[in-house]
Amino acid sequence: MALGWKIQREFERVKTQIQSLRWYVWGPVNRWLYDRRRSRDVRVTPGACPAGDEAAVLLIYQPDGVSESTLYTLSWLAGQGVAPVVVSNLPLSDADRERLRAQSHLVIERPNTGYDFGGYREGVLTILERGLGSRAIYVMNDSMWFPLTEDSDAIQRARGDSSDLYGLLCNVVTQGKMRSYLQSYFFRFGPRLVSSPVFRDYWQRMPLMDNKHLVVRRCERRLTHHFVEKGFSLGYRHHSNDLTEALLALDDEALAEAVRFMMEAGPKDRARLAPLMQSSRPFAEIRPEIEQMIRTRRVQSTFYAHPGLMLKMGVPFLKKGKTQPAKTQRRWLVKLGLVPQLAAPIGAEIMATVQKDQADTV
Repeated sequence: MALGWKIQREFERVKTQIQSLRWYVWGPVNRWLYDRRRSRDVRVTPGACPAGDEAAVLLIYQPDGVSESTLYTLSWLAGQGVAPVVVSNLPLSDADRERLRAQSHLVIERPNTGYDFGGYREGVLTILERGLGSRAIYVMNDSMWFPLTEDSDAIQRARGDSSDLYGLLCNVVTQGKMRSYLQSYFFRFGPRLVSSPVFRDYWQRMPLMDNKHLVVRRCERRLTHHFVEKGFSLGYRHHSNDLTEALLALDDEALAEAVRFMMEAGPKDRARLAPLMQSSRPFAEIRPEIEQMIRTRRVQSTFYAHPGLMLKMGVPFLKKGKTQPAKTQRRWLVKLGLVPQLAAPIGAEIMATVQKDQADTV
């Protein structure tokens, strides 16, 4: 059974690589075509928020209409003195455009090509062309709820970090040459980087690839290393190792609860942890084996972690995903009574999403 799964995994890997090949050629051509049609195909609507020396690109893709949490994020950013620039990867209704315009400096609608980084590129180039964001350009997307609380210090911490490139989470890659990179749902580019020709050149030359596998590999994972290799400094709010350390610091009762969360969140973690947790041995006796799994990242290797622990760590975001770990995080937020700690629009959406998740499983 294990051998068959490995053969299937290898087959899928090779298949993905073959399907990606044409984009190495077509990506630059697609960018050239996009730029030629840009004035015709991209719609820019001025918003009500004033310009400033800090600007934020918020990329959205919301075919069912703009969410209340998106409006909350925009209002919160403006309250932090950051001029929000919304980039929608699909056309907006008149009503949604007006709602966004009231909370933004600019609202940009563009063809959905290049996935998130295609939208990031449009937003960043527009900001640079208009002389905005001289102090900082933030780039984020709507794949996360952010910030989780209205009194979040996420922007203050980003401002207080002197790094040229800053993110909310630096993720560790256990294989390959690129050992770590900033997760692409939040970047802050500081003044030295924003004013550099290297920064503008990166976005202008970026190929537009409608292949998610390549966008992750060539854009998300390489952006961090591209700028670091050019001599720019790197900073982050959280690192994957922070989660490991936080788990290991829990007492027996709290760690046992975190382990139960892991078992519910993913089949691989459940398969590795269940034999220990279902044994007759006391938790204190099996704890060293669980700690070793955590240290070696055999279990709980991502920030889809116990939500109570994440809030305790001060993590200012929660991924929205449709995966089992994301759904489990939301269920546990509700089960543990933690939703009232969150900003009201985010809490309401999480409650609604949990109800929908439950209905879908019936």
